[in-house]
Amino acid sequence: MLRLRPLVPEDAENLADWGMDPDFRVAADWAYRSRAQHLRFHQDLIEHCTDDPSRLAVTDDDQLVGYVDFTPDDTDGCELGIVIGPSQRWGQHLGRRVITLAAQHARRRYAASRVWARTHKTNARSRRMLIGAGFVEVGPCGTDDYGGETVTVIEYEFPQD
Repeated sequence: MLRLRPLVPEDAENLADWGMDPDFRVAADWAYRSRAQHLRFHQDLIEHCTDDPSRLAVTDDDQLVGYVDFTPDDTDGCELGIVIGPSQRWGQHLGRRVITLAAQHARRRYAASRVWARTHKTNARSRRMLIGAGFVEVGPCGTDDYGGETVTVIEYEFPQD
């Protein structure tokens, strides 16, 4: 059963492990760091998240399988960011289920009438996940560096219930 919960210090160990997976690092656009550097980075991040629960852990039967970022705006909207890990969990439609759970949370917690996400045009896995979860492509919304090149960023919107 999928659940959202605050990140806890113990999660930093899992996140540091994910950072050692080259496939995960490329997809998540994480910089290469040693495990110790990843661990310290995530420990610091989790410590600072306690005051602002805009990043929540995703668990499946109490096992950490990702996290979701919520970025509300001043127009009753909320952008979602999602990370599923480790890469061995990919391909199980977990991301689609997480997105649905996160969109429901954004609507309740932030009273978001509009929920959207962005991904790089070359990130086919992320694009399939968003579309599979019911997001609709809105169109290009700029460019960003991803995978060592400048690529188009595509915006998606989650339809209202």
